[in-house]
Amino acid sequence: MRRTRLELDTLYTVFRDVRRGGYCGGRTRSAFADHGACDVMSSEYSALDEIFSRSTTRIKPTDVLVDVGCGKGRVINYWLDCGLQNRIVGVEADSGIALRTQARLKDDPQVEIRVGDIRTLFPTHGSLFYVYNSFSRAVMTDFKQLIEDSCKAPIIRLVYYNCYHADLFSNSDCWRLMDSFVIGDLNVAVFEYGVVRP
Repeated sequence: MRRTRLELDTLYTVFRDVRRGGYCGGRTRSAFADHGACDVMSSEYSALDEIFSRSTTRIKPTDVLVDVGCGKGRVINYWLDCGLQNRIVGVEADSGIALRTQARLKDDPQVEIRVGDIRTLFPTHGSLFYVYNSFSRAVMTDFKQLIEDSCKAPIIRLVYYNCYHADLFSNSDCWRLMDSFVIGDLNVAVFEYGVVRP
């Protein structure tokens, strides 16, 4: 039987997830919808391949990688599958999901899963932040301010996938748009903060 491209992509996705301890797909209603969080869902590996193959998103050995709203941890799976040795921090507000992700990745010493709100558990040493738009404008405004006020890295990159609130960054004198492109029907914007700090 001949399989379609979608079926092959789905099988490959399930294989990659299961190899790291469990399926990361599906969509779950956020327990924090009334606090500005959208549904929990995972980025596709094919999209991550495309996003992180670009020169503007290439990961440096010194980067501290942060997955904001890490959910079930597929982006973290992707980074681990790439053989990266970087410190990786995932932050997820939904404790039920976060604790399962934490348990699944407990044997990876470079990975830390923080359970709670990014605004109170902000990783100040982060240098590359990945965000799939899963937050309200108010939360993204707070998140942007946290980066500007708290980050210790000299250069910060934000990889913003499905970027509903990209204007918060593009309309700021402190941020520089390094790249923008489309995957399927979703926009990706890559911003940099640091060189242009006032």
